Amino acid sequence: MTGQSFAPGDRRVCLLVRNADGDLERWDVQPEAVEQFAPLGEILCRWVHTVRDPAEASKQKRQQLQTVEDLFLALCGEPDMLSGLDDEDLPVSDAGAEERATLKYLLALQLERKRVLKPHDAEHYWHVRRKKAYAVEPIELEPERVAAVQAQLTLLV
Repeated sequence: MTGQSFAPGDRRVCLLVRNADGDLERWDVQPEAVEQFAPLGEILCRWVHTVRDPAEASKQKRQQLQTVEDLFLALCGEPDMLSGLDDEDLPVSDAGAEERATLKYLLALQLERKRVLKPHDAEHYWHVRRKKAYAVEPIELEPERVAAVQAQLTLLV
């Protein structure tokens, strides 16, 4: 939007948007440009992220995992993922609740595989580092839907 690249240490506002075609898009916006940003589609989730130095290849996988974790925590409503954002700035769409639940469930499964989360009970996952349980509604996933969402997540993170 501003035409400027993000540099290590810069904060950015990340938005997960469902476009008119139903595809997921990730938008990274500089905090000072959030008020002028008007995505074409409905905002499913938003979070604040600090850009890390991508120079070290070994850190890239950790950065991807951190992005997945940040997105999961934002979908769970974790307050520190929204620091510096007002609810009036780019409000999250109420219509995307089912899609958010699907994303949260798939992200929880991914984070369980990476041992960031552990199953706590039938409807909760335990975040190992935060020592906190997060509600994750278990949902019946159709293979086609899983493949579509995973393909879109791969592009986003």
